[in-house]
Amino acid sequence: MENFLFTYTNLYRPYIHHINKILEAYDLYTAQYKVLHDIAYNQPTTLVHVSKRSFIEKPTARKIIKKLIEHQLVQAVNSQEDKREKFLTLTEKGQLQFDEIHKKIKDFQNQSLEAVDASEQEIEQAQRLLKKLRKHLIEEETES
Repeated sequence: MENFLFTYTNLYRPYIHHINKILEAYDLYTAQYKVLHDIAYNQPTTLVHVSKRSFIEKPTARKIIKKLIEHQLVQAVNSQEDKREKFLTLTEKGQLQFDEIHKKIKDFQNQSLEAVDASEQEIEQAQRLLKKLRKHLIEEETES
């Protein structure tokens, strides 16, 4: 039991290495894709919400979003109610690129899980456990 999280962290680096190989063709990095993914599934959204959901500091999220805007993947539109607030959405280019990248990543993930003969039950059980751990760690952090 004590090695579970250590095993997870040992998996993380090689996994990110493979994901970065996919993203390299799009001039993106994992952190940028994570934010792009968040915006794609929660648009319209704000920098504050992206930061909270992704557990990324606001200044870091701001830099990543700025880069995504420069790549013309994301657009920021001023709120009608509060001019200081900007709503983030994917551009048409951003949506097309996100869909393409997302498919490649899903294919890689599926191939990896098939290669280790992971059953649906094992995958669902692991996902439930990782989600519970993430929730606990985030709640613990916000309580401090």
